[in-house]
Amino acid sequence: MSVFSRLIPDNPVLTKELRVRMRGSRAYWILLGYLGFIAVLVLVRYNSFQSAVTSIGAGGSASSSIGTELFNWIMIPQVFLVLFITPAITSGSLTIEREQQTMDLLTLTRLSRRGIVLGKLMSAVSFTALLIISSLPLISICFMLGGVDPLQVFSAYMMMLAASVLIGSMGIMWSSAARTTTQAVMLTYFTLFLLFLFVYGSFMQGLTQKFAPTGLPSASETAFNALSQSWFGNQFIGFRVPEGFGFAVFSLLCGTLMTSVATARIEMFPDRKAGTLRALTLLLISLQAFSVANWWVSAWYHRGSRVVMTAVQPPIGAMIIPCIALLLLVPIFATGEVASFEAQRIGKYLRWSFSPAGFKRGKLGSGIPFLAVATLVTVCAYWLAFVPVGKAGAAFHSGALSLGLPGLPPPAPININGQPGETVTVTGQTMSISRTNGSAVTATKLPNGGIQVNRTDPNGMATVSILTNWPVDMPVMPPPPPASTLVAPQTGDMLQATVALLATIVGFGLFCVLCSVAFRSRWVSAVAGYVLLAILWIVPDVSTSYTTSMKDTSIWANLGYLNPIQVFSQICEPANYWQNRFLMFGHTPMWQVCTLAWGALSVLFLALILIFVRIIAKENAPIPYEELVQLA
Repeated sequence: MSVFSRLIPDNPVLTKELRVRMRGSRAYWILLGYLGFIAVLVLVRYNSFQSAVTSIGAGGSASSSIGTELFNWIMIPQVFLVLFITPAITSGSLTIEREQQTMDLLTLTRLSRRGIVLGKLMSAVSFTALLIISSLPLISICFMLGGVDPLQVFSAYMMMLAASVLIGSMGIMWSSAARTTTQAVMLTYFTLFLLFLFVYGSFMQGLTQKFAPTGLPSASETAFNALSQSWFGNQFIGFRVPEGFGFAVFSLLCGTLMTSVATARIEMFPDRKAGTLRALTLLLISLQAFSVANWWVSAWYHRGSRVVMTAVQPPIGAMIIPCIALLLLVPIFATGEVASFEAQRIGKYLRWSFSPAGFKRGKLGSGIPFLAVATLVTVCAYWLAFVPVGKAGAAFHSGALSLGLPGLPPPAPININGQPGETVTVTGQTMSISRTNGSAVTATKLPNGGIQVNRTDPNGMATVSILTNWPVDMPVMPPPPPASTLVAPQTGDMLQATVALLATIVGFGLFCVLCSVAFRSRWVSAVAGYVLLAILWIVPDVSTSYTTSMKDTSIWANLGYLNPIQVFSQICEPANYWQNRFLMFGHTPMWQVCTLAWGALSVLFLALILIFVRIIAKENAPIPYEELVQLA
C-alpha cells in the first residue's frame, strides 16, 4: 500500500474531502439506496419474465431479449445518477469555501491552484465512479441471460465515467465563477440541460439515419449524423475503437478545459493563464473538426462499400459542426474589459494584442485575432481529413458543383415485389415496371400522392391509369436541375466559404467587443452575443417555414444572409437550396452576401467601438504595475 501511495501525488484537499465523505454514514446509505433501487427494478422485470415463461410457455429463446432489456434497466438509473448527482456534488465545491471564508486560507498554503481544483474534482468524481462501478455485479445477471457482450458493457461504463468527469468539471467551473452556491447550482444544471439536448439530439440523429432513414437527409442532418458517428460509432479518426470512445475522448478534453478555466478563475491574475485555455480550445476544436470530416470524407469516397456509413452530401458539409462551435466561442473570447490606460494607448495595445505575448494573455484586444487563428486551424483540420484517403487536392474543391454533382448524388435503384411476371425498379420519383410478355409500364408519383401509370402493350396500344399504392417508405429525390443552371462560380466552394466564415467571426466578434465597451460588463456582453446568435439561427428558419412566395417573404428571413451555416448548406445543396427560400437578393450566392454584409457591419461596429474607447480613455484610473511592465 505504501508503494501505491507513493505513485499518487499527495493532495491534502483530496484526502480531506474523501475522509469527510466516506467516514460518515451518509455515503453508505446513498450507496445502499442506489443499489437497492436498481436491484428492485431488475427483480421486478425478471419476475415478470419468469411469470411469462410459466404461464404462456415463453421459452428460453426470449432470454437474450430480456438480458438486453435488463441491461438497459440498469443503465438508465446510472445515467440519471451521472446527470443529477454529480453536479450537486461539484457545483458548490469552491463557493462553499468562499461562503465559509476559508478560500483565502486555502490559497495561502503551498498547494497549487490546480491541486486545489483537482482535489475537489477527483473527490466528487471518485464517489460517482464508486456508485457506477458498484452496479457491475448486477450486470452478471445480463450475462447469464445473454444478449449483452463484454465490449458493450465496457463501452457503456467508459462513457458514463467520462461523462461524470465532464459534468463534474462543469460544476467546478461554475463554482469558480459564481458568487454563491445557489447561482453555481442553477448555472450548472442549465448548462447541463443544454448539453444534454445537444448530445441526445446528435445521438438520436445518428440512430435515425442508421435504423430508420426517412428520405435523403439535408446537409445539417448529415452533419449531426457525422457528429454522432464520431462520438458513438466504432470509428474514430480512422481507427477502429469501441463504441463511445470518441465521446469519452471529447468528454475528457472538455473536462480538462473546464478544469483549467476553474484554475484560472481562482488565480490572482486570471488573464495570465489564457494561453493554456486557448491552446486547449484549439486542440478540442481541431480534433472535433478532423474527426467529423474524417468520417464524412471516408464515407463519401467509399460509398458502396459500407451499408451504414454513407454520406449523401458533399464533404464540405462537414464544416457545419466546426462552424457552430466557432460561433458559440465568439461571445466567450471576444468579451472582456478595457482599462483606461489601455484605451489611452489603444494603438500600442492593439499591436501588442496581435503579438505572441498578447495571445497568451486573456485581454479583450487579442480575442478576435485568436478566433481568426482558430478558424484557420479548423480549416486546416478539415484539409487534413482528405490526406488519409489520398485526396488532399480535393479539400478546397469539395462542393457539389466542383464534384460535378447537381447537389445530390443519384439514388441507388430499389427493387420492389410487383405482380406475377413483373420486375419493379424504383429510382427517385420514378417507378419502372417491366413485364415478361414484352409490355412496358412507367409510373410517376403525382403531387397528390397517387401514381400515374402509363402502360404500352406489344401492339403499341397505350393506356393510362391512376393508382394510390406508391411505396411511402422509399427515399424520394427531386429530379436534378438542367445542366445550364449549374454555374460553379455562383455557388462558391471551400475558399469562398472560408472567407465568409472569417468575415462572420470578425464581424460577430466586433459586435461582442462593442457590447463590452458599451455595457462595461462581460456577462451582459456575452448574453447579448448569444441572443444575437439565437436570432440569426432561429428567426430566418421560422420566417422561411411560413413563406410560400416572394410576396409573403418577411424581412426577418433575410437574416439568414448573416449565418455562415447557410453558406455551407447552399454549397452542399445548390439544386435544392432555393426551393422554399425567397430572399432579398434572389439567387445571389450566399457567401458573397454574407461576406459583404458582415464586412459593412464590421466597419460600423469598429467606428462605434472607437467612440466608446475615447470615452473610457478620459477616465483617470491608476495603472497596475504589472500591466505597466507588460506594455512598456
